[in-house]
Amino acid sequence: SRPRRAGADESTSMTLNDDPSDKGKESKVIGVALFAGLLLLGFILPFAWFLLYSWHPSTSRQALRGADLEEISLREFRERESSSTADTEVPSDALPWPHSLQQVPNLPAGPEQAGATPAPAAAPTMVRCSSTAGPIRIAVYEDWSPNGAARFLEMVNGGFFSTQVALFRSVKGFLCQTGIAGDPEVHKQWTQKGKIPDDPQWLDQSVPKRMKRGYLSFAGSGKNSRGTEFFFSFRDLALGTTPWEVPFATLLGEESFQTMDHWFTGYGDMPVFGGKAPEQAKMYK
Repeated sequence: SRPRRAGADESTSMTLNDDPSDKGKESKVIGVALFAGLLLLGFILPFAWFLLYSWHPSTSRQALRGADLEEISLREFRERESSSTADTEVPSDALPWPHSLQQVPNLPAGPEQAGATPAPAAAPTMVRCSSTAGPIRIAVYEDWSPNGAARFLEMVNGGFFSTQVALFRSVKGFLCQTGIAGDPEVHKQWTQKGKIPDDPQWLDQSVPKRMKRGYLSFAGSGKNSRGTEFFFSFRDLALGTTPWEVPFATLLGEESFQTMDHWFTGYGDMPVFGGKAPEQAKMYK
């Protein structure tokens, strides 16, 4: 057999003659080619275009999408808090989780190791929030972090979470960071509000893993640097050493922790830390 060569396909090299049957075959080939071209232009290309512009990575599709306040008394809160720590479990098929369990199994609905917290002077402000993995309930303590709690509640009341706020940095066994508005114009409005002052750090610095599982804290980068970005702690963590990383709230209830543990972590950390999560700077635009 002859060696394969680059260039034209030798099987198509032929001499055309005036045989009517050959002309008929040629007409059929042209007809098939025209039909294939129309099919490509009319269906395949538009469908490919739709897929290209409607697909996004799972980490950008998962988001917080709406939050509202829930009135509750201190007595009622304490009753709910005690009942939420009972040994109850939400069956794995109780909710239509979009992903399998993303954290190690059998984590508690609360801190892994108990830690001291300031005694609340009043009932926390309860926030109900929906996410693409299910509902969560957040207890916001104004006496834990007055400035942080005030900013978070301002975001809730100001409709910040109605913009599909992406859970963009979700790292297994570490944290899930969020707080960039889904609408760039909304993000600009909140940027113009400026940063909030630091709060006194109340976490016990003698405890190595002081930032407890389920705590919420703003993510700062230096003195008085907190804006709208905050994180949820997947586990007890060795964070919370600065006045700009002060917990202001915690998740409440088994269902909330189950939801958090099903947030997708497949993309890992941000690129600067070796992961494949979206870059923050690009999400601001």
